[in-house]
Parts: sequence; structure tokens; C-alpha cells
Amino acid sequence: MAEYFPGYGHGNNQCNTGKQCSSAAASSSSFNTEPRCSPGLHPVSFTESVEREKAQGSGFFLVDPTLTVGMNNEVLPLDCIQCQTVLAKCLGPLPDWEQRLQVAQETGYNMVHMTPIQELGASNSSYSLSDQHKLNIEFHTPDQQFSFTDVESFIRKMRDEWRMLCITDIVLNHSANESPWLQKHPEATYNCQNSPHLRPAYLLDRVLYHFSKEISEGKWEDRGIPVAIRDEKDVEAIKTAIHSCFLPQVKLHEFYILDVDKMVEEFRHRISGHVPAISRGKEDPNQEKLVMIQDPQYGRRACKVDMSTAVKLFNLP
Repeated sequence: MAEYFPGYGHGNNQCNTGKQCSSAAASSSSFNTEPRCSPGLHPVSFTESVEREKAQGSGFFLVDPTLTVGMNNEVLPLDCIQCQTVLAKCLGPLPDWEQRLQVAQETGYNMVHMTPIQELGASNSSYSLSDQHKLNIEFHTPDQQFSFTDVESFIRKMRDEWRMLCITDIVLNHSANESPWLQKHPEATYNCQNSPHLRPAYLLDRVLYHFSKEISEGKWEDRGIPVAIRDEKDVEAIKTAIHSCFLPQVKLHEFYILDVDKMVEEFRHRISGHVPAISRGKEDPNQEKLVMIQDPQYGRRACKVDMSTAVKLFNLP
């Protein structure tokens, strides 16, 4: 026998909509599911008996949405969805959408998934948003600027007249480099300040960028790398140049090693005081081992070792 509480904590039977849901003391084979909660994930906790105040475990209930289409809000069963994905950036001006999406409707699809409809960055990648609050400029015409409200009106027509639903992505983890808000709030993304482990990767990225630029400018043609890369020998030539010319210059390995001379000097300083030497017999398989500790800021030759462990292991008579 277990008591289940659909809600946000033990004894709390409120769903996130604020509506009351039944907390059911039920066997493992039956639950009271009325009244229904809003779609989504709803936390649940349980106890072994009603006398216990602290929850013995927790989890989530997934409540499926009820989808409706048409003027009469007819239910569309989830297992009957036929969805087609379209690249929103390829739909053209908003007045052309009806003609282009009607093909999907007439071929039996009842849902269209669109890639993001916001303004894109210079790369024109479908998920690289430049301004999350503006509509893609490709949807405008020379005579008219459209808004999200105009898109909503068309989507409503799809639902009511075509009996088709439309979904799109909410992009929370991708933004164009030139995004205005990113320039104002660089802390909102990964960078070499808040994520120093990316410093070696950033340096390598810059090397590859400048090398690619030099290739495109024809500066490597006399060394066997053409402007247009067409076959395997060109790729091999690029690989050779990276390994023999560029990587030795940037010394990426220095981000992952220590300064031996500095560590030896620190070790000598530690044992120069009143630190007794330790006599050892046979090697203990369980004894501590000296390992390199990665510098959290990923400086060059900035890794360390635990000097206390080093003294125990190597300050021998």
C-alpha cells in the first residue's frame, strides 16, 4: 500500500496550473486520475503509510496533451499524428506559405513542424538565431513587414480550416555570434573566462580558421595545397601542414603539463625544513600514487601535484 501525491512536494496535491488534483491512496494497480492535470511533467512523491511525514521516494508523472483540430475542436489522437518537417527559412514571404504548405495538407499530413521562425544570423543556419524577438526577414515582402501575430493568424487558419497543427522549436542553447543580446551579456554563453577548459579548443579553432583563410587566398599552392580541395592527396597535404607547421607553434600540450623545474624547486623547499624522511620496506600496493592535477584555469605548464603526497613518497633516507 502506498500513498501518492501528485504535486510539488509531500502532501502537496496542487498541479502547476493551480487546479486541485486527487491524491490517491491506491494499490500499485490503480490510481485516481481525475480531475486531470495540465499536460507536462508533474512531480510525485510517496510514503509507505499515511503516518509518515517524510516522503520515501519521488518521481514524475507524464501527462500527455489533448490535441484538437477544426472549428469544432475535434480530438486528434497522438498515435494518429502524421508530421512533416519544413525549413522555415525556405518558405519565403508569408503570403506564399499557404500555397507551399497546402501540398502537405493535401497529401495527408495533419501536423507541420517548422524550424525556428525568428531572425537568423549571418550563417543562415536554421537554429542560429540573431534576434529571438524578431521575425525572419525572409518572411517580409518589399511592400509589407509582417509580425508574429500575422504568423499566428495563418497557423490558426491551418488548424481551423485545414485541420492541421503546427509546432516549432524553442531554441535555448544556440545563438548567432553577432546576436545583440550576446554582445551585451557574454556571460550567457560559453567563453574562455567562464569555461577555461575551452582555451585549448579555442586556440586550435583559431589556428584552423587562419589556416583555412590562407588556403582560400592561395598562399599554400606552392606547397601542394590548392585553393579548391578535390581529392585525398590535398587532404593529406593539409594534415601534414597542420602537424608540422601549426601545432608545433601553438604547443597545445602545454595546457596539460606541469613545469618540472618549478615542481622540483617547490619539493626541495618543502623537504628543506624539519620533515623527517620515511623508511619503506616492500612497496605497498595500496599506497598513495602521485598524479598530476589539472590546472582549473588551463594555463600553460600550470598543472600541479599534491606536494604532501610527493614528500611522503620521495623524501626517503
